[in-house]
Amino acid sequence: MDSYDTMGIHGPSEMRTQLEALITDDSALVLVALKVNRVIGYSVSLISQRPSFFDNTEFGFISDIAVTTEERRNGAGRMMLDQIIGWFKSKQINRVETSVTAMNNIGNAFWDKQGFRDYERVLYLDL
Repeated sequence: MDSYDTMGIHGPSEMRTQLEALITDDSALVLVALKVNRVIGYSVSLISQRPSFFDNTEFGFISDIAVTTEERRNGAGRMMLDQIIGWFKSKQINRVETSVTAMNNIGNAFWDKQGFRDYERVLYLDL
C-alpha cells in the first residue's frame, strides 16, 4: 500500500459503521471468508452509477477483496470473486471494475490472473 493510505485513529470504528450500513444496502454486497470460525478475508462490492449522459450507467465495482497473508493462494479470494460475479449477474450488471495500487504486486497479480484488464490510469501528485 501507499503511505497515503494509512488509517486514522477513528478508522476502525468508521469502517465498522460503513460496513454495517452496506450489509443492509441492496446495492452492496459484503462477504466474509471464514475458515474454522476464523475470519481469513472479506470483500466489499457495490453497484455504481455513471452520469446519465452515458449509454451504460450502471456497473459493478469491487471496492475491496482482502485475504490474510497466511491464507493467500488457497482459493479464498477466488471463491469470494465467484460469489461477487454471481451477485452482479443476478442484478443484471454486465461490467465489473476494481482498482488496485500500482505498487500492490500481490493484488495486481491476483486481478491479472482473474482476467481483469487495464481500463483507466489514475494519477496523483502529492502537494
